[in-house]
Amino acid sequence: MHSLNDAFDKFDRASSQLNELYQDISKALDPTKDTFTMGMQSYPYTNPIRGIDKRRWAKYTVYVLKAPSLGKDIRMQLGDVIHNFRSTLDYLAWALVSGKDSMTLNKKMGIAFPLARSRKNYWRKTSSCLPNVSAKFLKIIERYQPYHRTPAGRTMREIRNLSNIEKHRFILPIVSTVSKGEYNIDYYGGELIDVIYDFKRGQELKKGTKLMSLIIAVEGKVKIEFDGDTYPEVIFPPSVIKPIVVISAILNAIRFQCYNILLEIKANS
Repeated sequence: MHSLNDAFDKFDRASSQLNELYQDISKALDPTKDTFTMGMQSYPYTNPIRGIDKRRWAKYTVYVLKAPSLGKDIRMQLGDVIHNFRSTLDYLAWALVSGKDSMTLNKKMGIAFPLARSRKNYWRKTSSCLPNVSAKFLKIIERYQPYHRTPAGRTMREIRNLSNIEKHRFILPIVSTVSKGEYNIDYYGGELIDVIYDFKRGQELKKGTKLMSLIIAVEGKVKIEFDGDTYPEVIFPPSVIKPIVVISAILNAIRFQCYNILLEIKANS
């Protein structure tokens, strides 16, 4: 077995990039820099009980005027983070394989940390991905395989899927959405009939996105005073990962499990 230093160095690099990513996302979402503003628009609304209630009804919708921007640079940073955590595992595999100097180039190119879809597939792959690795290390790595219904298994599925998308398909998409909102609404000149929450969790927060609507039975000159706070969070869209989860939860789990396996391999060396 070779030194694990390179694997730990790669892990440290990925962790440092992750911290920088979080800082840049926080800047993009910084509420003190007017990254998010809301407006209100009124619309006609059909009174379904016109025969009983003669008042005109109207709909007042709160919508996004300006939303935080998560540009391509942030998405590229995310790709670098995913790549380096995945590379940490491959560096680990390289360190574990003995007798590399006598291997052919093709054999060396096959060395990698497997992320298999079944136990049978894992043990079949070990002869090419992890040749000459002792059984105790193979058993440790097996516990971190994506087919396990454990926190480690789920995290390894996520790093495998995200890495495959980032390497072979497209720059990973992320969107800002709303985690929660706190609003104060005062209205005059009418009766509140209903409140409609237009925004669904996981929906992208962008210019024109409707947040909520008030149905008002108009009795005079309607005046609505609205203020509040909306708290953005960053997620992968459902087309990439389901169920909806903030990216920090996924990335923190990836960092945690990569570090765990490094420590476990080191402790058994």
